[in-house]
Amino acid sequence: MEKQLARNESKEWKKRRQLGERVTAKLGYAYLVDTFWFDGIALVSRSNDSVSTFHESAFVNAKAEIITDFVYDANRSAGFFWKGFSMVGRGGKRGYINRRGQEVIPLMYDRARTQVVNGLAAVALNGKWGFVDTTNRVVIPFSYTDAYSFEDSLAVVKYGAKWGVINRANRVVIPFMYESVLSGFSEGVLGVVLNGKAGAVDVQNRVVIPFKYSPADSTCFKVHGETCANCKFGKGIAFVRDDQGRIGAVDRQGREVIPLRYRVIFTYKKAKGQIIAIDENHVEQTLYYPTWLALPRW
Repeated sequence: MEKQLARNESKEWKKRRQLGERVTAKLGYAYLVDTFWFDGIALVSRSNDSVSTFHESAFVNAKAEIITDFVYDANRSAGFFWKGFSMVGRGGKRGYINRRGQEVIPLMYDRARTQVVNGLAAVALNGKWGFVDTTNRVVIPFSYTDAYSFEDSLAVVKYGAKWGVINRANRVVIPFMYESVLSGFSEGVLGVVLNGKAGAVDVQNRVVIPFKYSPADSTCFKVHGETCANCKFGKGIAFVRDDQGRIGAVDRQGREVIPLRYRVIFTYKKAKGQIIAIDENHVEQTLYYPTWLALPRW
């Protein structure tokens, strides 16, 4: 199983690496800052030294055409083009460029989310978050202590010490009552924490997953298809974790369709109706589930 996962991952990385090598070879004087390509655009630097790279990066497309000057910071929160825009940084300030390399939102903000969604960007100024459009017009005032990018017509924001949800008209859709957010909206459901327990609610603030699970996976990095137990739905189920660290899954009715008895569950499937799990004793098991239950693969 691990060999197959490693093989699948290495193919993707090899493809990215080869694209980067072709582009940098054609340029002859630039180094790829990262192997990630978003919308066919990546960050490059004139130097392969990590210190100088941080402040001397530009954007290049898959045709090896430099589309900006070498003036941007290269860090993990910038340089990810998505639907025509990328957040960029310089001198501690953030803004956005388009695919032509034009600064459509000036670099004047203290913080900014990576994505412009439906024409709106979440940005912070003087310690408060708000939303601007791609002409830098303020659409939602700077009144929040934190904010995430819009997902369709809704945005998860923090007011004071509590999290809730607003719409594009800045009207409250889900009240500010949650201690933290585990995941963004997925299939109309939001993973949140209330009184120290993880659960999930829909856009009407109705409980979908009861508040009885551990919020330990509020931040999760997956390797080789490992699931993230953060109450995020995919294809009708969400992975959850109990206070002992055991993972399982629930459906939209809150029923535990995969018992909470596993240390790790991989969404990589051996065959139809089978997935892989590592139990409490570190023993690999093949789990069988109804074939109609299509497990998500994030």
